[in-house]
Amino acid sequence: MTTRIRDMDDRDLEPMAALMFYMWHDFYSAFMPQSFANERYSTKVCEERQVQLLINCKKNPDKYKTLVALNEKGDMLGTCYMAKRDPAKHVAKGFEMPDFDVELHRLFIWPQARGKGLGSLFLHDFMPWFTENDFKSCYAWSFDDNPYNRFYQKRGAQPAKTVKANYGDKKLSVSAFAWDDFTQLFPQ
Repeated sequence: MTTRIRDMDDRDLEPMAALMFYMWHDFYSAFMPQSFANERYSTKVCEERQVQLLINCKKNPDKYKTLVALNEKGDMLGTCYMAKRDPAKHVAKGFEMPDFDVELHRLFIWPQARGKGLGSLFLHDFMPWFTENDFKSCYAWSFDDNPYNRFYQKRGAQPAKTVKANYGDKKLSVSAFAWDDFTQLFPQ
């Protein structure tokens, strides 16, 4: 399988919204109340979030970056979004991570593309953005019940913090996996 990774653009809005919808309604449904996904992640909301993400990436490329992975036919395999941590932005209580530069917000990959090294390709392709902007540290929040948490740990991320948060009528544990020096994943 030939994979191409590039920056997100207008062509990606619909497939990214579909992937986000899938993640919240199918993948996360194994441990999250479906009512939460139905209430917070409708098709319309997923589409609106992708439009806002594209606007942010275009207006502030030093603060936001989104990559997409495509197969040889141009079909989306996955997406990964990172953002510079903004100390002025309101963060839900307990989710503050003041000692880190960047948050890896979404690493979403369709099931048929998982286990083929795509996540590592995404992380590798963020390195120039880290270097250009003098970023060093990074963290990613993930539900404790997510079977893919081992992905972060196999790549050197350490559990840094765990928070219990309400998702609909269920309290779930969410952990931050952190790299003090993300750039050492792929030394130059």
